[in-house]
Amino acid sequence: MIGDVVRMTEPKDRLRAAIADYDGPVDAWTKNQRALKEGRVGMDLMVSNCNGNRPISRNAAATYAKVFGHTAGWYLYGDTSPPKAEARNVAADTEAQLRAALLAFGVDRKSLPRAIAIIRAGFVKDEESPKQTRRDDQSGPANPRHAKVP
Repeated sequence: MIGDVVRMTEPKDRLRAAIADYDGPVDAWTKNQRALKEGRVGMDLMVSNCNGNRPISRNAAATYAKVFGHTAGWYLYGDTSPPKAEARNVAADTEAQLRAALLAFGVDRKSLPRAIAIIRAGFVKDEESPKQTRRDDQSGPANPRHAKVP
């Protein structure tokens, strides 16, 4: 072996290196179970990822990145570059596109802030409105022939 450098060529090796401060995957999962459960990573999945029995998914890699550090690309591919999501401000791009669209539709510059506020309020209202999730959440029968006639 060349020095003490160990080549981590597989995702399971990188995951083991990330949790090296713990007494194994069960201990790492137990001490971080709240964050791992939020990312939908169960203890069995983490143990299987560490053993190499199951490949690390993108979702699991993103969760491991939040909990144990590094980037999702590092867990999956050994990528050492910083995450690219931080380099670009998506909200500022969207704001600029919205302003350009409103100006194209003839909204004057003085009314732009008010128009953008109204649009944002509409998006928030739509996101907060309840959605029908199950069939029995309907206010009336789904099929008119099931309606009882008085």
